[in-house]
Amino acid sequence: MEKLRRLLAGLSVAALLTSMVGFSAVALAQTFSDVDTDHWAYESVEDLYEQGVVEGYDDGTYGCDDTANRAEFSVMVYRAFGFEDEGYDAEFLDVDADEWYGPAVNTLAQNGVVEGYTDADGEPTGYFGPGDTVNRAAAAKMLVAAAGLETDTSMGPSFSDVEEGTWYYDPVETGYVNSVFDGYGDGTFGPGDDLTRCQLAKMVVGAQNPVARDVDDTDDTDDTDDTDDTDDTDDTDDTDDTETTSDGTLTFAEGDEVSGGSVPLGATAVEMLNIVVTASGEDVELDEVIVHRTGVGSSSDFSNIYLYDGDDRLTTGRTVSSSTNNATFSSLNYTVEADTSVTLTIVADFSSDASAANTNSFELLSA
Repeated sequence: MEKLRRLLAGLSVAALLTSMVGFSAVALAQTFSDVDTDHWAYESVEDLYEQGVVEGYDDGTYGCDDTANRAEFSVMVYRAFGFEDEGYDAEFLDVDADEWYGPAVNTLAQNGVVEGYTDADGEPTGYFGPGDTVNRAAAAKMLVAAAGLETDTSMGPSFSDVEEGTWYYDPVETGYVNSVFDGYGDGTFGPGDDLTRCQLAKMVVGAQNPVARDVDDTDDTDDTDDTDDTDDTDDTDDTDDTETTSDGTLTFAEGDEVSGGSVPLGATAVEMLNIVVTASGEDVELDEVIVHRTGVGSSSDFSNIYLYDGDDRLTTGRTVSSSTNNATFSSLNYTVEADTSVTLTIVADFSSDASAANTNSFELLSA
């Protein structure tokens, strides 16, 4: 496999630096027994665990498929976005300030992130419902508010079941515009659908790292589903260079060499890695590509990572995980026709705050 080092400095020109390595798997630490390294929510859960946002159970599991309640999610949001307890009491009748979730709920209420229930006349009942499950509409409202995202409905209506005028229309559209979450393949959002702990983890990380959705990517609702636990899974062996679907086989090989060198801070559209993908036998669908950042650098050196097929961008921007140094392109639904080869390119936007003299490379981790 080909790796590219790029020296992050000013606008100076430096000697080209390139190196070649073979395809190999990179061992990843697994914190929870029920969130494997190839699980679609692995990076999100690990990232939040490293931040101290989430914890697991005493048996070593995270409870990935457990339905989350309003108390749990409030604590996640409280920690993830750095709120601080100022002793405020929202006076919810069912929230004791001394409960483990009390400070989080009261602080979020103080900051307009959460509200209690209302009756048929719209009057507050005084209840918060800490043990009630969290649905997608409520999660969207809380995350958009906690992240401080400005209301943006410029792409709406984006979903057939999210109508203008509903209380969740603005936050759902705003979250979608900022790539915090996607919808189902049938064009719906599922505002009333309950969420699991893993699904919420992925949405929280999305809200921590909002990326403006390109107008050309508004059809992402057709191929992305944050709430399907089986949607982004990959049963291939990370140490194998082939993926078999039906009677077809995908083979991965090094692409054309990319010349390395210095790039300016804040540089955009920098080619980092070429991967040649060949389908044999039948058409084969590629669902996921994961690349790993290496080198004496940092995940924060990058603002966004993209996957391209020639001039066609296949995804919205992805971030490099601070805990795993991986960038995951999932739910691609990208078909490679039988007996043909395509070249996919990893393209990066560098942060203007990147550290000078850092070096960064990317290698294929799994596909």
